[in-house]
Amino acid sequence: MIQPKYKFGPIKDLNQLAASLSYTLKELNTLLSTPDDKKYSDPSQPAYKKDGSIRKIKNPSDDFRRVQGRINHRIFKQGIEWPSYLFGSIPKESAGRETDYIECARRHVEAKSICKIDITNFFDNIHEIFVYEMFLELFRFPEPVAKALTNLCCYNKSLVQGARTSSYIATLILWKEEGRIFERLSRKNLVYTRLIDDITVSSKIANYNFDVPKKHIENMLLEIDLPVNEDKFKIQYTSMTPLEVHGVRVTYSKPSFSKSEMMNIKAAVHHLEVLVKTPNTRTEMWYRKDYNRCMGRVNKLARVKSPRHKKLVKKLKVIRPLPSLKDLNYSKIRLKNLKEDSKNSKKIASYSYYKRYFLLMNRTNLIKLTYPDKAKALRNELYKIKPKYNPKDFK
Repeated sequence: MIQPKYKFGPIKDLNQLAASLSYTLKELNTLLSTPDDKKYSDPSQPAYKKDGSIRKIKNPSDDFRRVQGRINHRIFKQGIEWPSYLFGSIPKESAGRETDYIECARRHVEAKSICKIDITNFFDNIHEIFVYEMFLELFRFPEPVAKALTNLCCYNKSLVQGARTSSYIATLILWKEEGRIFERLSRKNLVYTRLIDDITVSSKIANYNFDVPKKHIENMLLEIDLPVNEDKFKIQYTSMTPLEVHGVRVTYSKPSFSKSEMMNIKAAVHHLEVLVKTPNTRTEMWYRKDYNRCMGRVNKLARVKSPRHKKLVKKLKVIRPLPSLKDLNYSKIRLKNLKEDSKNSKKIASYSYYKRYFLLMNRTNLIKLTYPDKAKALRNELYKIKPKYNPKDFK
């Protein structure tokens, strides 16, 4: 059966787990005894779903951000062999292939029938018992190690959005049955993919009846108590509309964006070209946000090898944002705050300080377009107060 595989030997006990994550056993036990309300905090601003409801997200503390980063890098990224039908949160270096939504859509090119299945509140509905079973059976870890890893990765007995390990676990959680589903559907010449919580099945046969594949998939999900989102369940045929997977058109031999999407991207670039004719527009913060959003839309054209990509990027480079005196004054204030915090050994070693430091360092790249000497002076001051937080500690 084609399923995820853990290619290393099992971690035998808590001593070995602590060593593999670069902790002492005492440090690991301290993490394991941390109550849930100390592991995470609420984000400063709520995130919303497309339907307007609040998305449940938690921010891990620095200690849990660190240990989860090491679990990701040393157990998931290095240890897992990823099957070809999984996409989304997997780094392409680990999978040895592209793993984004466009590559997922590429698997369904020339489809004539498509079935889309969405899992309701995927993360919240993944109970910790199934995470524990995954570590116990897929990874072949003994009970104490499986329990410890489950403790480090879960919150209030389930996965939580915001934890660094959640996307990897969510991608792996169907490991027991998903490979069998993939093979059964492949025997029927059906293509199966999953992008986190979005399952897609396609056929090159027009008006294909997906009743049986849907039943198999629903049974797989029910094995770990995952409900199908019936509101998002969808079947499409070529006779109805051009077929799309994750917003990418797959009717022909190569993935592409719809004509309307291409027109919208082109119009967004033209809109910016019109805006910059007004004096000082390029120095406004709102323009900077619109520009970055537009550049992101243009850059996705490269993934479908659109000939318009280079032309539109060239146009955007001519009208890129410029700094203002506000940027310069703001940067001086941020530098002053960083200098003050750098005197505190705990603050200078925090993730928050590290993030603020490099945001300011990045802002100097903008400032130097108009004020090169000022940007150089800011950088020289920043070099004196480098963060002591080391991202490698999280790997």
